[in-house]
Amino acid sequence: MQDFGVLEKFNYNIIPPKALIIKEVLWSSPRNSWIKCNIDGATLGCPGLSACGGIFKGHDIIFRGCFDEKLPLENAFQAVGALRAIEIAKEKSGNFLWIEIDTQLLVLNFKNKSLIPCSLRYKWE
Repeated sequence: MQDFGVLEKFNYNIIPPKALIIKEVLWSSPRNSWIKCNIDGATLGCPGLSACGGIFKGHDIIFRGCFDEKLPLENAFQAVGALRAIEIAKEKSGNFLWIEIDTQLLVLNFKNKSLIPCSLRYKWE
């Protein structure tokens, strides 16, 4: 917001883009003994400028941890994020993990491992 203030001082007209679709998203807590990880990623369309991150919460909505990863592959942040969440959950809390991510590509990756980039396939398996 401070950046917008600076732009306004130079009489720069700010016209934010209109959202194409606005959806209400409600967070629901996992069952007892489960950990939920919400994952998101971003890319600028070229290697080295992609990242993903996730946040872990329990059924009591208490923060359990988070992670972020810089990625070498611009189109694999869903797979890397899910893999990292699984590794962390296995180290810390056991077997019950609920992953929430905003893409159907990850589901396709679970169904067809040939969609996973070669550099991640060993870890994925």
